[in-house]
Amino acid sequence: MPFLASRRFDGLNVTIPYKITVMQYLDEISPEAERIGSVNTVVRTNDGKLIGYNTDFYGMSELIRHAGIAIKDKKVAILGTGGTSKTARAGAIHLGAKEIITVSRDPN
Repeated sequence: MPFLASRRFDGLNVTIPYKITVMQYLDEISPEAERIGSVNTVVRTNDGKLIGYNTDFYGMSELIRHAGIAIKDKKVAILGTGGTSKTARAGAIHLGAKEIITVSRDPN
């Protein structure tokens, strides 16, 4: 991707369908984005490295905390298996869920 290779930007947002594809062009990927398997934000550091993050992870985790929902040592149900379900799973694990159940109409 010529635009990414140029590194003539400070940061950018990534949307579907490029959240997974962009990962191969990055120098580093945050542990959260790595666990989720997608990046939605790319930042160029002062030394020119491209680092990928998944800011949805932070947003979801903080929303749960802000709402006062206690997940630690609890059973968590995630409805659906789309892209956001991966973020929900990573957030639940991060917040200490004991068990995670996924409910989906798609058996795969």
